[in-house]
Amino acid sequence: MRTVFLFSISLFFLFAMDSCTKSTNNDAALCNNGIKDGKETEIDCNGDCAPCAGVPALSCTMGGTPYICSNVRGQTLNPSIRIYGTDQGGRPMNFMFLPGPLNQPLPIIDVTLSFDGEPYTYGVHDTGSVTITSIDTLRKVVSGSFGFSARRVTKNTSVAIQSGVFTNVRYGNGK
Repeated sequence: MRTVFLFSISLFFLFAMDSCTKSTNNDAALCNNGIKDGKETEIDCNGDCAPCAGVPALSCTMGGTPYICSNVRGQTLNPSIRIYGTDQGGRPMNFMFLPGPLNQPLPIIDVTLSFDGEPYTYGVHDTGSVTITSIDTLRKVVSGSFGFSARRVTKNTSVAIQSGVFTNVRYGNGK
């Protein structure tokens, strides 16, 4: 009888201790499933997962003057990625590119922006490129550098966009 009692106590402690251990297998699966679930504040980050990417940013020199975006976003327009935003003065800028290998210049597909109150776009004689320095295709976050020229819509003049950098831009569909 005493043996049965000791065996029962041992089983009780064994199950009690096993239920106190935290399973990380489920947490790891949640952190890599491409869905915002569990304690995550964004897709597969924060909560029990790795920290989310930092605040998105975009800056460049536009026509020799600093341009700093106050509201940077990205969007997937399959298969392209569009980066867009406005500066403090409300001047919009957006450019599109096809994702490719890291740290290699990729051609610009399209550009629209406002400079000196006039609309500019990317013409056949304009040049430019984007270089992706990091991309997280699961969380849909991209960083890189860019530079291009754009042509004024109403007149045959152009503006140079130089030393452009974008960081931590989320590019999910429609966002």
